[in-house]
Amino acid sequence: MDSIGNFVSDFAHRVHDLVTGEDHDQHVQNPDVHGRKDDEDDGPNTLLEQQEEVEDAAIEAAKQEYANIKPSTQFKAGPVLRYQDINVEQRRWVGSALIVTDRRDPPRLVIRDPTKRDVGYSRGRLLDSWEGNHFYRYDIQLTLLNHREKNITYWFETEHGHRTNTPQTWNFFVPALDEAHNWAFYSCNGFTSDVEDPETNFHGANPLWDDLLTAHDAKPFHTMIGGGDQIYNDDVLATPEMVEWLAKDEEERATTEFDGQKRYAVEKYYFDHYVQHFTTGTYSQALSLIPSVNSWDDHDILDGYGSYPPKYQLCDVMQ
Repeated sequence: MDSIGNFVSDFAHRVHDLVTGEDHDQHVQNPDVHGRKDDEDDGPNTLLEQQEEVEDAAIEAAKQEYANIKPSTQFKAGPVLRYQDINVEQRRWVGSALIVTDRRDPPRLVIRDPTKRDVGYSRGRLLDSWEGNHFYRYDIQLTLLNHREKNITYWFETEHGHRTNTPQTWNFFVPALDEAHNWAFYSCNGFTSDVEDPETNFHGANPLWDDLLTAHDAKPFHTMIGGGDQIYNDDVLATPEMVEWLAKDEEERATTEFDGQKRYAVEKYYFDHYVQHFTTGTYSQALSLIPSVNSWDDHDILDGYGSYPPKYQLCDVMQ
């Protein structure tokens, strides 16, 4: 990656597992890291091939116990659910789950559809790696009912490399084929650097996400739409390497190469901040319970990104 913008754009695609991220269809082939490769076959998908075992009206939407939903200690980040598409002709919901882990043997994802006799499985696809941290996407496809949404349960077959009889479970809802999505929109999920101690003074963004999950409990959301600024990375400019760059005169800033220690320090800031932001508070619960679609805006990179004069916007450090 050749720049702050490219790194964060790519990283945000990994964390959000964006619908618009074309790179997500170019799966990394890495023989040294375990996980599904493009030419591997999971076999028949029982969640698609089996007929429904119950009538539509028999599917009851169980409430999610939010107190039991915590970021999994076995992952650096995730799971983050992604909504991709609905194929009406095939009655099919398409999405995925994303995890970031330092393990080289990612667990298999288990999916339970209450209308099916057997559970389904998905193996992780390696999307990318950074400093020993691996991004895995688990593709999920489900059949849709008429007139009734489904409450899907999922978990991971192993925890910390060992099989478990009591796995942590998560739930999400998919809509009925003939009903509209119940969806939520959010943006500006953070605070600018001039806000003093937002966690102490405002409890961070948690009150808004608590309210969203209360609404989700009353009438489940099928999708969340993130309109940008899912995270505020303005403080990247406070890293020593960027402070040094900002102290240069105009010509030096425009001609400075972005490489070596500067690149590593900035990439580490983004990785650490994204992981911290996506694994704490009620926001992390929502990401694991409601499939999302996200776009990025300036604060996902840094304040005002995209609006600077061409001389700086197009320089090596910014590009």
